[in-house]
Amino acid sequence: MSPVSVSAVPRAGVTAELARILAGRTVTRDHNGKPRVASIDGRDLHFNVSHSGEWALIAVSDDSPVGVDIERPRVFRNPAGVARRLCSARELEHVRGGEDQAGLLRLWVRKEAVAKADGSGLLMALGELDVLDRLVAGEWLVDDLAAPAPGYVAAVAWRADR
Repeated sequence: MSPVSVSAVPRAGVTAELARILAGRTVTRDHNGKPRVASIDGRDLHFNVSHSGEWALIAVSDDSPVGVDIERPRVFRNPAGVARRLCSARELEHVRGGEDQAGLLRLWVRKEAVAKADGSGLLMALGELDVLDRLVAGEWLVDDLAAPAPGYVAAVAWRADR
């Protein structure tokens, strides 16, 4: 069971939902500049936001750094090139060199969720990060999420030791 709560909201409602979640709390930043919120009991409240198209996801955890990503349906112009830059050798085989564009998009959201949970964002060497399994790099757990609309893909990641 995930220690993370994820809400899907229409993109236009993100500001209001964040204001509700963060009401009366002080926002700070970790060593990578990722925002977190000091909660009432002194534990940090971790959150992350992602949006694509008309939808947004807000992930919240009072137990672990968290990352979330959502992407609307898309067709890659150069899927083989994207796959070579994005995928580990095992993932490249899994998406058949980029032929499986839906699988490639699924890997993308999983990698971005982990990178955002870690706080390094896209500075992380994504091609070295294999996200085919639930446990990633021995440190992060990643789950696929039910998407709020057809064709969208989404994932959430949090620290495995929580």
